[in-house]
This record gives sequence, structure tokens and C-alpha cells, in this order.
Amino acid sequence: MQKKTFPIKDEQFWPLATKAVLSYVNKRFPKFFSEEDKEDMASEVVLRMYRAKDRYDGEKGALSTWVGTIAKNVVRSAARAQWNRSGISEHFEDGVFTDDQPWSGHRANELAADGDLLRKELRESLRSRLKSERDRRFLDWQIDGLDAKEMARREGIPVENVHMVLFHMRQRLGRAA
Repeated sequence: MQKKTFPIKDEQFWPLATKAVLSYVNKRFPKFFSEEDKEDMASEVVLRMYRAKDRYDGEKGALSTWVGTIAKNVVRSAARAQWNRSGISEHFEDGVFTDDQPWSGHRANELAADGDLLRKELRESLRSRLKSERDRRFLDWQIDGLDAKEMARREGIPVENVHMVLFHMRQRLGRAA
């Protein structure tokens, strides 16, 4: 039995992976990722292509479809990972570390002349993307560092509902980004 050869050479992986990643990112997440993120995702697609090239079957579909599926999975995983980190990492943007967060042990915000302004702009930007006053209230409480138990007490709802409210609020913010 003759071994199938992969339809492209190794040096063609990068351009194909980059095109697939950028196509999906520009369609679904146009302002969500940095240029470095896009390069990292393209690298991940190249790696996955290389590892799976022996399993590629041209009779099942076009190479571009195969690469597009890999790229879509990589981009979605990266978006999910970045979104899951956003509650923490958004506070580390532009060298500003807020002292009122439990994970912050550094006081760089004292060194940033515009730290307060940047935090205020971030809060207003996020608030403007939310339509309901309830979501805005929960966003403010979360930014202020309230725990779920305190939010539940203030809102008069069970703690489990707070987690759902925050989850749905994050989804709405993600779609608005």
C-alpha cells in the first residue's frame, strides 16, 4: 500500500495557517486579539497541521476546509482562554495594577500618572456595552471587588444566581467587544 503524500510542503504551512486564522478572527473576533495573539494562534495551527498531516484525507474534504477547521478550533480555544482570564488580566493592562484586587501585590498604579483615569475609562467603556441597569450594577460590584455572597445579599438573590448573572453579563460583554 502506497503512503499518501501531504498536498503541500512544510514551508507552505505558515501562510495557509495564517490566512485561515486571520479569516476566522476578522469575521468573528475583529478587535479581540492582538497581533501577537494572532501569530501565536497561527503557530498553533501550523503545529497541529504538522502533527495531523498523516491523518489528512483529501477525499473527505478540501485542504482549506481541514485547515479552516483547525484554525477555528484554535481561535475559539484562545478566545475562551482569554475571556476566562479577562477578570484578572484586564487589570494588568498598560502597567496598571490595582491594589484593591486580591491577586495584586504590586503598587504600580501609584507610579502611573493616569492610572485612575485609565481605570475610570475602562469601567465606563464596559458599562456602556451593557443595556440593563442590573448588569451595570453587578459589573460595578465586581470591579469594586465584592464577592458573590455580598452581591447576593445586596441584590436579595441566592449566591448561585449571582454566578449566573455574572456569567451572562460576561457573555454579553464578549459579544459587544
